Formats: sequence, structure tokens, C-alpha cells
Amino acid sequence: MAYNTIYETLTADPNDLVGALAYISYKQQKVEFCKATSGGSPSREEIERFHAIASPRCAGTWL
Repeated sequence: MAYNTIYETLTADPNDLVGALAYISYKQQKVEFCKATSGGSPSREEIERFHAIASPRCAGTWL
């Protein structure tokens, strides 16, 4: 099964505090998105759309 590589994207190494904080922010945004989408039960497509929008590569900048 494939998994989202956002943690690896945001962190340079296991001791990367700034990257870890960025990951926490990402997860908080994802929880809020899930709660607000489709009555708290987003579809796979909606989750994939969130991943595409929330990706630092999409934004063109690092958090």
C-alpha cells in the first residue's frame, strides 16, 4: 500500500524541529478538513484533493 510522503518531504532528518512543526501543522489542517468535509467522512477523492492542495510542492514554498 502506498502512503503519503509528506513527513519525509517536510523534514530533513529525524531531528528537524522546524520540519516536525510543519508536519504537525499539516496534520491539524487535515483533521479540520476531514471534520468539515462530507459530514466528517470525506471520500478517498476528497482526501487526495487535500493532499494535492496541502503539498508544499503545490504551494511552491516550504512551510
